[in-house]
Amino acid sequence: APEGVLADFQAFVKVVRAKLPDVPIYFIAIKPSVARQKFWGKIQEANALVKRECEAGKGLHYVDIVPPMLDGEGKPKPDLLAKDGLH
Repeated sequence: APEGVLADFQAFVKVVRAKLPDVPIYFIAIKPSVARQKFWGKIQEANALVKRECEAGKGLHYVDIVPPMLDGEGKPKPDLLAKDGLH
Protein backbone atom coordinates (compact mmCIF):
# COMPACT_ATOMS: atom_id res chain seq x y z
CA ALA A 1 0.00 0.00 0.00
CA PRO A 2 1.26 3.53 -0.73
CA GLU A 3 0.97 4.53 2.91
CA GLY A 4 3.09 1.53 3.86
CA VAL A 5 5.83 2.57 1.47
CA LEU A 6 5.80 6.04 3.02
CA ALA A 7 5.86 4.64 6.56
CA ASP A 8 8.78 2.36 5.67
CA PHE A 9 10.68 5.28 4.16
CA GLN A 10 10.01 7.44 7.23
CA ALA A 11 11.22 4.63 9.51
CA PHE A 12 14.36 4.22 7.40
CA VAL A 13 15.06 7.96 7.57
CA LYS A 14 14.63 7.92 11.34
CA VAL A 15 17.15 5.08 11.75
CA VAL A 16 19.69 6.74 9.45
CA ARG A 17 19.27 10.16 11.07
CA ALA A 18 19.86 8.67 14.54
CA LYS A 19 23.32 7.50 13.52
CA LEU A 20 24.24 9.76 10.60
CA PRO A 21 22.27 12.99 10.97
CA ASP A 22 23.92 14.85 8.10
CA VAL A 23 24.11 12.15 5.44
CA PRO A 24 21.96 12.79 2.36
CA ILE A 25 19.31 10.17 1.63
CA TYR A 26 18.16 9.40 -1.91
CA PHE A 27 14.94 7.57 -2.75
CA ILE A 28 14.87 6.10 -6.23
CA ALA A 29 11.29 6.09 -7.50
CA ILE A 30 9.52 2.76 -7.77
CA LYS A 31 9.89 1.94 -11.44
CA PRO A 32 7.13 1.05 -13.85
CA SER A 33 7.10 -2.54 -15.07
CA VAL A 34 5.07 -4.68 -17.43
CA ALA A 35 4.65 -7.38 -14.78
CA ARG A 36 3.14 -4.96 -12.25
CA GLN A 37 1.20 -2.71 -14.58
CA LYS A 38 -2.06 -3.45 -12.74
CA PHE A 39 -0.51 -1.82 -9.65
CA TRP A 40 0.70 1.28 -11.48
CA GLY A 41 -1.85 3.61 -9.84
CA LYS A 42 -0.75 2.52 -6.35
CA ILE A 43 2.91 2.77 -7.34
CA GLN A 44 2.38 6.33 -8.58
CA GLU A 45 0.62 7.20 -5.34
CA ALA A 46 3.49 5.75 -3.27
CA ASN A 47 6.03 7.67 -5.34
CA ALA A 48 4.06 10.90 -4.87
CA LEU A 49 3.88 10.44 -1.10
CA VAL A 50 7.62 9.83 -0.81
CA LYS A 51 8.39 12.70 -3.19
CA ARG A 52 6.42 15.10 -0.96
CA GLU A 53 8.24 13.74 2.09
CA CYS A 54 11.59 14.35 0.38
CA GLU A 55 10.62 17.88 -0.66
CA ALA A 56 9.67 18.71 2.93
CA GLY A 57 12.69 17.12 4.60
CA LYS A 58 16.24 18.30 4.92
CA GLY A 59 18.78 16.17 3.10
CA LEU A 60 16.14 13.99 1.43
CA HIS A 61 16.19 13.59 -2.34
CA TYR A 62 13.72 11.97 -4.70
CA VAL A 63 15.22 10.52 -7.89
CA ASP A 64 12.51 10.28 -10.56
CA ILE A 65 13.48 7.52 -12.96
CA VAL A 66 9.93 7.04 -14.22
CA PRO A 67 9.62 9.39 -17.24
CA PRO A 68 12.43 7.85 -19.31
CA MET A 69 11.03 4.37 -18.64
CA LEU A 70 7.65 5.14 -20.23
CA ASP A 71 6.73 5.13 -23.90
CA GLY A 72 4.61 7.77 -25.68
CA GLU A 73 1.43 6.16 -24.36
CA GLY A 74 2.61 6.19 -20.75
CA LYS A 75 3.28 2.45 -20.64
CA PRO A 76 6.51 0.79 -19.47
CA LYS A 77 9.08 0.25 -22.21
CA PRO A 78 9.48 -3.55 -22.32
CA ASP A 79 12.95 -3.31 -23.86
CA LEU A 80 14.22 -1.76 -20.60
CA LEU A 81 13.15 -4.81 -18.61
CA ALA A 82 14.26 -8.43 -18.44
CA LYS A 83 12.13 -11.18 -19.96
CA ASP A 84 10.12 -11.41 -16.73
CA GLY A 85 8.80 -7.86 -17.32
CA LEU A 86 9.84 -6.82 -13.84
CA HIS A 87 13.61 -6.56 -13.49
